[in-house]
Amino acid sequence: MIRATRDLGPSARFLGGGDEPGEFQAVVVLLGIVAAAPSLATAVLSAPELDATTPGGLLARRPDDTWSDFAADLRPSDGRSRIAGPVDDAGARRWAALHDGLRPATERVDLPDLRPFHTWAPRILRFSYLSDPNR
Repeated sequence: MIRATRDLGPSARFLGGGDEPGEFQAVVVLLGIVAAAPSLATAVLSAPELDATTPGGLLARRPDDTWSDFAADLRPSDGRSRIAGPVDDAGARRWAALHDGLRPATERVDLPDLRPFHTWAPRILRFSYLSDPNR
C-alpha cells in the first residue's frame, strides 16, 4: 500500500539492484519506528530544529546526512535528546530503548544519505495513527 503511493518508475529504485541500495530500507526502518515507539515517532520524524545542540527530527536534517549519524542522535545524553530537547528519566529510557532497538537495522542500512528517508517519512506518517504537526 505504501509503495503504491509513489510513481516508482523503474521499481529497481525501491527494491534496489546492482550496486544501488533499495529505498525499501528506509520504509522498513520508518515503519519499525512507528510500530515500536509510537509515542516518539512523530518527534523522530518531524521535530523542528531547536538550536545547534538539538538539530531536530529526520525531516529537519540535511538530505546528505547519513542514517547512522541520525540514528546515533536517538540516544539521549545528560537529560537531552538531540531530536526533541530536554527529556525526563522515563523519556530518556524510551529514547535509549528506541536507539538500542534500531541498532541491528541501522547496521544493515546501506543507503548513502537521508534522501530516501525524507521521501518516505511523510507517507509513513500518513499510514500511521500518529499526528503530523506539518499536516
